[in-house]
Amino acid sequence: INAEYGVVKADKKTTVTILERFPFNPVVRRMSAIVKTPNGRSVVVKGSPEGIKLLCTPQSIPDSYDAVYSKYASEGLRVIALATKPIQGDGRGLTRDIVEADLIFSGFALFNCPLKKDAIETIQTLTAGSHRCVVITGDNIQTALAVSKVVGIAPASRHLICRKLRSGEEAAQATLPVHISDSTIGDAESWKLDKLRSAVYAPLQHHRSTEAQREGELKKLDLCVDADGMDTVTFQKVVDSVADKVSVWARCNPAQKEAIVMRLKTQGYGVLMAGDGTNDMGGLKQAHVGVAVLNAGAMDQPKEVAKKEEVVAQVT
Repeated sequence: INAEYGVVKADKKTTVTILERFPFNPVVRRMSAIVKTPNGRSVVVKGSPEGIKLLCTPQSIPDSYDAVYSKYASEGLRVIALATKPIQGDGRGLTRDIVEADLIFSGFALFNCPLKKDAIETIQTLTAGSHRCVVITGDNIQTALAVSKVVGIAPASRHLICRKLRSGEEAAQATLPVHISDSTIGDAESWKLDKLRSAVYAPLQHHRSTEAQREGELKKLDLCVDADGMDTVTFQKVVDSVADKVSVWARCNPAQKEAIVMRLKTQGYGVLMAGDGTNDMGGLKQAHVGVAVLNAGAMDQPKEVAKKEEVVAQVT
């Protein structure tokens, strides 16, 4: 969808030659390239909507920018912002900072990633077997929370969002310099740590509860952390304080994912982590069990292997 938020259709094929590429950086969550087209040389950039917005010229950002990407993210879609700008000369020798500055917003690319057919059943089985399932992702908090609700990882009726402080906001408490609010009712109450820990949903105890107790538990809150823009010290304080209470971690870079796993281990939990990208490598190595999830299409295996029946492993 473009700046006017209509569907964009290419009217003809265009040959594009990549002259230089700046690879994806998980910390700033974007990648870029200098390309050659029949119309000249240009910079093309894709990345998180929050990050790309800061790199674009103000006049190229529509007033509804935030509302539109938030709408699609809350529906569980992955939203990628696209931007470009023309450049003079061959583009050689330009630094990344120069290449990715003063961009012109082009639109959003939306990706729908359907759940695997047995995802919900698998989460239910693990939860019923005294396992706690947690999402740790680099995706937007709204996308992560939407998917987590569907699969049952964030089943509570209300959700607390913990994020970095913005200008003029008061910290939740002196030792935890973050803003915590109720995403459901827009509550900006200052949540103290002891109240926070007693209020959030406790899935490890939930499966042992009676039906009446379960109903009460589900009226509690799921705690979600939006790591976007959090500095290292603040993030580590959040991890040290409430790692065992968080259901959804969003906008996490590789080092942050690793820090979460390490903290859960020091708290005495046995940790299994499944990941499908290089951003997960640190966490996979730190976990007691690291499961690298590969795309079947990326695996060069004989056809007869791919036709074998699914094998379901139960960890007890």
